[in-house]
Amino acid sequence: MDDFATKLADKVEHVNLPQRGQWIRQGQKVWNLVRNGVKIDMVSPIEGSVADINDAAANEPAIIGKDPYGEGWMVIVQSPDAKTNFRNLLGGALARWWTEESSMRLPRLMPSALGALAQDGGVALDDVTGGRARRAVGKSHARVLSDISELPAEPPAVGLLNVVA
Repeated sequence: MDDFATKLADKVEHVNLPQRGQWIRQGQKVWNLVRNGVKIDMVSPIEGSVADINDAAANEPAIIGKDPYGEGWMVIVQSPDAKTNFRNLLGGALARWWTEESSMRLPRLMPSALGALAQDGGVALDDVTGGRARRAVGKSHARVLSDISELPAEPPAVGLLNVVA
């Protein structure tokens, strides 16, 4: 998970990872995390065999949020056809469009009672989809995450898997 996703999810209670050696397909639900009893599925940006999983992150999910780009890595995939898979990912102008479109939709999904956030002069908050938001407007964490999952299809898959070509 990248830093943005860890801010949305905040305190992860449990992580379910695929098994080593398991073949996964691009776009397939590969692993999930549980937050407040709600399961959140994550998809693979690439096809291949699961070469390794981070048992430490599965056993202690808090490290995912503390160090998503280091100790909090999740899965390493051995991909025999990474070039083809990479062509299926968004890049360049299309990735910029998706990011802009998503950034326009996301604030409409978030409760306005949160106040100023980093993009409008405030500070980045953890747990922006639960806790404070739920207390402020009574919207459930699961519903916000569900709304976020309705952002435009084909997000650029970044930060989920390490790829060994």
